[in-house]
Amino acid sequence: MPVPLEPTLHIPSTSAIGIVDMVRNTILEWALELESKGVLGEGMKFSSNDKEKAADATYHITNNIGSMHSSQIQQLAENSTQELQQPMKLDELVMLIREIELKVVELNVDDSSLEQIVAEIATVTAQASSPKPRYGAIKESIYSIKSILEAASGNVLAAGFLSQLNNFI
Repeated sequence: MPVPLEPTLHIPSTSAIGIVDMVRNTILEWALELESKGVLGEGMKFSSNDKEKAADATYHITNNIGSMHSSQIQQLAENSTQELQQPMKLDELVMLIREIELKVVELNVDDSSLEQIVAEIATVTAQASSPKPRYGAIKESIYSIKSILEAASGNVLAAGFLSQLNNFI
């Protein structure tokens, strides 16, 4: 980044407390399940009989992911592939591109970048109105527009457009 900022993530203390409580409850439930199967242990040691009984106890962990879009998760899969194809919402993209076009002068970019972004806007607009849009060309233009907007860092307007453009990449 041209401006030396340090990215940070702020987590409310209540979230951290919730995580600790969840771990504590999970361990307690697991220990109670083991106890119900007769696995008690003495101090910090378990007898071989306890170990055999514990082998039958299973605990399922559920990963709760708050919010995830356009993603796939694959666990314990070997030699596998995934493919995710999502249709591009051209009408929403065109609305965003029109908004960028109307505010392009306010982005305070150099003349060369301004010419480039105007050309990329024209490409996206032309491809979106085509009977057979070339999605590869649209994505390349979006990446180019995104690159120019990233160079206009510090510009609140550019930052807003960047976050919206990410939905189409």
